[in-house]
Amino acid sequence: MNQKMSQKVTILNVDIDNFTQEQLLEKLGQVSLGLMLFAYFGNKLKMIEQIGYGLILSGAMGNGLDRFIQGYVIDFLDFRLIHFPIFNIADICINLGIICLLLAGVMEKPNKRNIHKK
Repeated sequence: MNQKMSQKVTILNVDIDNFTQEQLLEKLGQVSLGLMLFAYFGNKLKMIEQIGYGLILSGAMGNGLDRFIQGYVIDFLDFRLIHFPIFNIADICINLGIICLLLAGVMEKPNKRNIHKK
């Protein structure tokens, strides 16, 4: 006897199965407003960090919108000659954003608090 098991998906005590589209858009708007306020009033970031975070957020938003609207993410860039995983533009943005943040960390000059005198 094969029974289909259903699992209740919850994130931060929110029942995703009963989440309406309007509620999701409202929560996304609140998160976006919070991120904008944090970016405006928080520490000033270097340009490469701003680009990195922007690329990561835009890639996540692209994949999230695909998942929300269509129920799945379409990966369409397939390079069969080198046996590389299939990916999409949003995945490229996320990876480029990570590279930007890594470069920002490597290029950062140590400040006086980070230098330990011996």
